[in-house]
Amino acid sequence: MKKERKILSLVMFLNLGVASVKLISGIMFGFSSLIADSLQSLTDFVTDIISSIASEIGKRRANKRYPFGYGMSENIANFIIGIIMLLLGSFILMESFKSTDVEVAASIFIVLIIAILLKLLVIFLLYYNGIKLNSNRLLVATKESSVDLIASIIVLVVSILLLFKDKYPILVHANTVGSIIISLIIFYMALNIMIENIRYLLGVNEDNEEVKERIDELIKANKLIKDHEIKLMKMGAYYNLYLTIELETSVTLKQLFSLEKRLKKEIKDLRLGIRFVEIEPKEYD
Repeated sequence: MKKERKILSLVMFLNLGVASVKLISGIMFGFSSLIADSLQSLTDFVTDIISSIASEIGKRRANKRYPFGYGMSENIANFIIGIIMLLLGSFILMESFKSTDVEVAASIFIVLIIAILLKLLVIFLLYYNGIKLNSNRLLVATKESSVDLIASIIVLVVSILLLFKDKYPILVHANTVGSIIISLIIFYMALNIMIENIRYLLGVNEDNEEVKERIDELIKANKLIKDHEIKLMKMGAYYNLYLTIELETSVTLKQLFSLEKRLKKEIKDLRLGIRFVEIEPKEYD
């Protein structure tokens, strides 16, 4: 969708701009928490590019080699993103113990406030358009941006605490603690992304109850079908549906072919993100 691409392009531009400013500021002031935050923002930018490439590959038509299309390319890309984030979290964790005493300048607060406001704008754009366009890709990007927002808020809290380090010496470690917390958040998100997508790559069925209920209602309305079994397989941005049906004994072969054709059309007309439908009559012993 053109609008989806425009939104993602704008978000990528904002992510790159915010990340660059935070990285430069973090290096200038030796502020490890801000550097960690900027790396998280840069990762957002990189993952947006990877997701965009995978999404374009996923839109390719099915062929003899890939009869169910290229949808799994998005799962592979997401798994790679998880690995990148895991490496990033490890780097930030190791670097956090090398952090030195930081003198918080007023410019850091300006950078952080602007970054937080821009991130709120990004989250609003992604979520609003994700709901409006029914785009899973935009909604997933919303979650990633939310993590970046949390990281920026943590750095802001760390900056405020460092203002009181002369009065409370223990607060001198706030920079280190902030970096560790950010790395742990990245670890958590990376593992979730990797586990979720490796399930799909291994062929684990996706239990989307809402989708199943809509299909169930459609099939129950058909008097030729006595019973049925629904299996969904997540293929990146879309689903494959495997439907086993038990027919009334009076159904002829001609009626079966007609029923299969009609069901496939009606299921796709539901607009549930189902691209491929396989229908098989139940086998009897």
